[in-house]
Amino acid sequence: MIEIKNLKFNYKNKFQLNIPDLIINDGIVGLLGTNGSGKTTFFKILSTILPLKNGSININGLNLTAKNYSKIRSILSYMPQNFDFFPKFSVYEVLEYFAILKLMDKSIISQRIEEVLTEVNMLDYKNSLATNLSGGLKRRLGFAISILNQPKILLLDEPTAGVDPKERIEMRNSIKKYSKGRLILISTHIVEDIENLCSDVIILLNGNVKYAGKTNNFIENSPSVYILKIKNDEFEKVKMLGEIINIKYIDDFMEITLVSDKTLDAIEKNKTLESGYLYVQNKNSFIKN
Repeated sequence: MIEIKNLKFNYKNKFQLNIPDLIINDGIVGLLGTNGSGKTTFFKILSTILPLKNGSININGLNLTAKNYSKIRSILSYMPQNFDFFPKFSVYEVLEYFAILKLMDKSIISQRIEEVLTEVNMLDYKNSLATNLSGGLKRRLGFAISILNQPKILLLDEPTAGVDPKERIEMRNSIKKYSKGRLILISTHIVEDIENLCSDVIILLNGNVKYAGKTNNFIENSPSVYILKIKNDEFEKVKMLGEIINIKYIDDFMEITLVSDKTLDAIEKNKTLESGYLYVQNKNSFIKN
């Protein structure tokens, strides 16, 4: 569990992360937000890369202070969005290197490497050069590194960004298998990842939490979604009714998908995480839990 109170973080006098009160319980939790919304900054604070200057954070009973950094690093692992590996290191050697950095018992390193390679379906690649792997396989190797010492808390920054659909499924399966009895916090701008994995979601925009709670509750409490078929010259009038999230052009007509907190005389369709998220993003508003 992670408990946050009065977190404030200023970055180069331009960006401010502001989280007054937040509790993140065990499970797979999605951190959804646009690029630049504060997701990576938040992860770097939790993982002790950036200092906590204001407020308090408690991680599994440990206050996030310098004297507890070693203990926190032993139970929390962070997979960054961008990473690379030493040239001429095999997959096995990369894992061995990080196992030593994590101060793992040397007597179990070899066995644990075999286990994590099996978990991420990469045993056949253990002697391959890490730098020659595809983007998706590098992501899987990054995940293998992050779970080497079996941390109780895992921070994954954009774990499926830039990979093909097959690799995305592989990564989701690996995350799901590892999640039992743990807290996995996934930072992403890919709504589909949250829908497939996360029972809870945190919406972070411009450094502020716009929602934190059950994913289903967010969808249920978000505004209605409508489809309107209109003539092109009616667009200016219709866009005043809500937030447009999709436009399809059909001959001389436009089929508008729109999110609105008004009751409209139009075809209503099922609300989704994406429709609610786009509404919050465009309106910069909150959704009640």
